[in-house]
Amino acid sequence: MLARLLYYYFKKKIMNFKKMSVFLIGVLALNMFLPMGGVMAADSSYKGQVVINEVAWMGSADASGDEYIELYNDSLNSIDISGWKITDDDTSDYVITTGTIPSKGYFLIEDSEDAVTTRTADAIIGVSLANTGDKLELKDALGNTVDLVGGLGGMWYAGNSTTKATMERIAVNGADDATNWQDCASGSGDQASAGSNILGTPGTVNSGSTTTPSGVPLTLNTTNTTLAPGVTFNVALNAGTVSDFFSYGVDLTYDATVLEYQSAAKGTFLNYFANDPTSFQVGLLNNQPGRLIIGEARTVSPKTGISGSGEMFDVTFKVVGSDGDSSQIALDQSKVFLGGLSGDIPYSTSPLNINVSSGSSTTVNPVTNLVAQEGDNRYEIKLTWVAASGGADSYKVFRKGVDGTYLLMDTVSATSFVDKDGVSKGGNILISHDYEYQVISVKGGNESTAVTATGKDTRGIKSDIDKNDRVDGRDLDLLARLFGLDLTFAEFNPRADLTYSGDINGSDLIDLGVDWAKTYTPTP
Repeated sequence: MLARLLYYYFKKKIMNFKKMSVFLIGVLALNMFLPMGGVMAADSSYKGQVVINEVAWMGSADASGDEYIELYNDSLNSIDISGWKITDDDTSDYVITTGTIPSKGYFLIEDSEDAVTTRTADAIIGVSLANTGDKLELKDALGNTVDLVGGLGGMWYAGNSTTKATMERIAVNGADDATNWQDCASGSGDQASAGSNILGTPGTVNSGSTTTPSGVPLTLNTTNTTLAPGVTFNVALNAGTVSDFFSYGVDLTYDATVLEYQSAAKGTFLNYFANDPTSFQVGLLNNQPGRLIIGEARTVSPKTGISGSGEMFDVTFKVVGSDGDSSQIALDQSKVFLGGLSGDIPYSTSPLNINVSSGSSTTVNPVTNLVAQEGDNRYEIKLTWVAASGGADSYKVFRKGVDGTYLLMDTVSATSFVDKDGVSKGGNILISHDYEYQVISVKGGNESTAVTATGKDTRGIKSDIDKNDRVDGRDLDLLARLFGLDLTFAEFNPRADLTYSGDINGSDLIDLGVDWAKTYTPTP
């Protein structure tokens, strides 16, 4: 009996030892295939959504150091890529400290801000790519693989060190091999460190991409992209079909050495042909030329969106460059958003290229003898001028706004115009205020230089807000009800802005006090 018990005891020990041996052998074998950290690399949940989309490993015609790497987000959501990195040949890490890549948008990593002078980098990292080829592995914040380019090693799949054509992806979800990459066939008009045109498409769709841009198309439109020096022209941003559109914010960039910002006005889309109030804001970033910050939001209650398509805003520029110059007007996609009632709306966009050439543009002569004087009726200013020599198809009429920019009131074929109530960006004439106007000749899509004149209406009292020819308690009541508002409010009434400053404040109360109890008797 004792012998039998000893037999089963040692048999069990031996079996447990065998099981433990098999387990240890398995662990040792597994460790042979694990990285040094002991954790097997896994694919990220973002794999197939964010890809390395373009690589400028060859630099530019200006400098070999004009290198950049472009990422593309093919998903329907913005993705925070803070802490992500690109590992170069398993040895160097290009870490993205902070950043977000928009839905169907791009993220531009530049070696220096000068690598692409016409776009603002989303991240500046000391990129150093070998001309003989690199393996690039995009990893998320947890170190998991999001995308891989050149995983088999060897030369770059595409790109050309002689022509400086960048290496661009063809299909977003294509294989990691040479069949899915090509030399860029045509550039987007962007410029490198010394002004040469980049044979690449940083921040926009690749020249050979099979990925159709999705989302709401945002289109920059103008009548003519080749313009002579001195010409003033308009660029409109139009939105394609969209549902429950509530707000937007964009950065509009341009080359300030070629174009000069004049003014901007909101379109009719968000405010539904002026029936719904909106707040429209525009200004140069830190008051420096080259980047406009534009935004608009509906201020209706209850909160509703607009569905359909239409013009978001219109910007006026003047050509200040010389023959041969060019400027790209573009939306900085890292700063653009379309706000819907239930969240951001995906979009797609492409830049607009403006070329300066007096030789290929028809010279348009300005008008002469522009006069601004009192109109036939009170609270009107009438403009008259002599037609431009050589003729014109039409004339653009502008009035200087409270912020010093010229706002387009109308485009007419006649040689006269009346500024009065009901005129877009005009009317609401303040008595004895000097209004400044500009008229520009337009012919064949080209424009002349502007001619300026100043005029006013003296037939009344400035502080007579309700136009009953006396300044009394009714005028004080109207001003008080609007006190503290500026022109961004739908309730703002320019007639109560007695100082023509863009907001109703104590200065307007002072002016009303000066005019208090005065009456005006119209001349028969």
